[in-house]
Amino acid sequence: MIRTLPRFLRTPLRHTPGVLAVSLLVASVPAPGGLAAQDGRETSDTVALPGIDVRVLTTPATGAGPYAATVRSDLALRTLGSATFLEDAVRAIPGVQVQNRNNWAVGERWIVRGFGARSQFGVRGIRMLVDGVPASLPDGQATVDHVDPAVLERIEILRGPSAARFGNAAGGVIAIETRRPTVGRSAELRGGGGSDGLLSGGVLVEDGTGTIPFTIGARRLESDGYRIDRNTGEAYGGVERWTITGRAEARFAGGLLTLSGSGLDLSARNPGSLPIDEIESEDRPAWGFNIVSGARKEIRQSQLGLRWRPACGGVSCGGLDASAWVVTRDVDNPIPGSIIDLERLAYGARVEHTGGGLVRWSIGAEAQAQDDDRRNFENNGGDRGALTLDQTEEVLALAAFGQLVVGPGVPPLGGDGESSGRWEVHAAVRADRTRFEAADRFLEEGDPDDSGERTMTAVSPSIGLVLAPANGVEIFGSAGAFFETPTTTELVNRPSGAGGFNPELDPRRGWTAEAGVRAGHAGSAWAVQGEIVGFGAWIRDELVSFEVPSDPGRSFFRNAGRARHRGVEIGGRIARIDRGAVLRAALTQIDARFRESDDDPRGIAGNRVPGVAPTRIDVTLEAPVGPGIRLGADLRHTGTIPVDDEGGAEAPSATTLDLRATAGFNTGIGPLAPWIAVRNVTDDTWVASVVPNAFGGRYFEPGPGRTFEAGLRLTLAR
Repeated sequence: MIRTLPRFLRTPLRHTPGVLAVSLLVASVPAPGGLAAQDGRETSDTVALPGIDVRVLTTPATGAGPYAATVRSDLALRTLGSATFLEDAVRAIPGVQVQNRNNWAVGERWIVRGFGARSQFGVRGIRMLVDGVPASLPDGQATVDHVDPAVLERIEILRGPSAARFGNAAGGVIAIETRRPTVGRSAELRGGGGSDGLLSGGVLVEDGTGTIPFTIGARRLESDGYRIDRNTGEAYGGVERWTITGRAEARFAGGLLTLSGSGLDLSARNPGSLPIDEIESEDRPAWGFNIVSGARKEIRQSQLGLRWRPACGGVSCGGLDASAWVVTRDVDNPIPGSIIDLERLAYGARVEHTGGGLVRWSIGAEAQAQDDDRRNFENNGGDRGALTLDQTEEVLALAAFGQLVVGPGVPPLGGDGESSGRWEVHAAVRADRTRFEAADRFLEEGDPDDSGERTMTAVSPSIGLVLAPANGVEIFGSAGAFFETPTTTELVNRPSGAGGFNPELDPRRGWTAEAGVRAGHAGSAWAVQGEIVGFGAWIRDELVSFEVPSDPGRSFFRNAGRARHRGVEIGGRIARIDRGAVLRAALTQIDARFRESDDDPRGIAGNRVPGVAPTRIDVTLEAPVGPGIRLGADLRHTGTIPVDDEGGAEAPSATTLDLRATAGFNTGIGPLAPWIAVRNVTDDTWVASVVPNAFGGRYFEPGPGRTFEAGLRLTLAR
């Protein structure tokens, strides 16, 4: 199964140093979903409903504060079976939509409250963190293809006003944590396979017995894909991916020092999007022009982060929290019409100090830099032709931020202690300055020097209130400004073909607000938690993507005037404590529309923003059916999705059902956990994702038919 070492282990890296209705709406708990022993390693049928304790808020707050927040951890993450996609870890979370394109060359598209829908690859409009290291680069583009779902320990999703803390994002913050070392020594072996040539295998080693506890894991995944090259009858859209993840912790200078790192080696073909008349085809073809162009992506990435914080933990601890990181990423990306060669080095540091008593405070600063070496070539059947662009791009992002928290504090919902009558007021502000600079090296005769720079600044305040009128009930609300720059890719992709940065593309800015109530109650046999939140966002200089006839398959970007997102999120969880059964569900209703089109002659005011599903329903059920055996079902419905600014075509609504079973048995050498999963049980034809404003009506990316997965996980401990 594992045949060769990944390139990041064989080849020196170029740059190295080193997130209340009843019945089905009582569902996806906006709280840490721990269904395991407290150390987070041994599965159990005991259901615990801990409070919403949001660690990503590196501020002197308690609980989730005045924000809509969801945390997934423990058994809720470890029963994912094959752990093929990150999407599986965030099912049934209100406000969150993952359009899994099942296309490893472009990754899963994450959308929070409508933000992120324009992303041509990776994640946009959402601030992503992995083990405290920003997966969002200084220009705001995030990629999470280096995150192995098999080593997840915790995911926090903070929806809504967050720019005053994290900057350069409109939809919120998602913080991912990988497995931390625990007491003892263990090795976890994992292997599996499935439809369309899916094979995966990996190992995770933990040692918490020494002075420097650590975890380190490696995994290889390959698949042929399910899209078909009609010329040959063979699959086109396969992937080979290696990931390596490590984390170590040690006491140092009176605090806790954490070193985390990861590596990625990925090679994937890009089958492209299709017009609507091809979606119903049983063979789900790859787009012919993508095949002729050899469309694919090859990535080598390494990431290293170092963090020091007070050893006591908790919001009452106070003191200094400092971190630094470095990320390298090399990309070879043939797309229709062009081949993109990108070498990237990104690095940064963040420092924050917290303190106070009745009035708690934090103050901090952040600096990030990104150096890109970009060359574009003509695409001659997948081979490099003439050079068309050669430039370096530098991004420097500086920020200062501060926060005040006043009040006696509201403890985590569902936690121990009296909360009735307690409250908290949060006020924060962040100042950002992001400078883009391009140096044009493509200076052939008659070609002008397109070197230039852009500087974008913002001051983003926010304010929020959380009140506990009774034990187990919280009312909260917040409002804040946001600021989101175009990425370097969005600035560089100019329809004219010129180099440098697009001088007409401006950052997206606006205000967002939310108000809601969350509640939780645990009895002797049943426990229920839920929330309902109303939100709105008012945007100016909305950023949208589009394609042009001369360069189909490549996305360009423009500002499209003013827009507004507003909606309602309902979610929760109901659990049978004595039996370990859990039902989660979430309903998101969102109306995302252009309000004014300014000078845009198309008259798009009143049209829906493309890529945003107005209705989404997720229901997840897990239940034990015997000693060590659990069954799970995931039902998802997505309403029709608009696909262009003009309000014409739509992706049809889709409903899919996935089933899975996991088990746990004690053997003579250690616990053995087999799994089996069936995706799209009804074998429906459906649209998994869309490409907004695609040229030639190729808006649609088909989802797979019925597929099967099975595998084993063996844990050896001493």
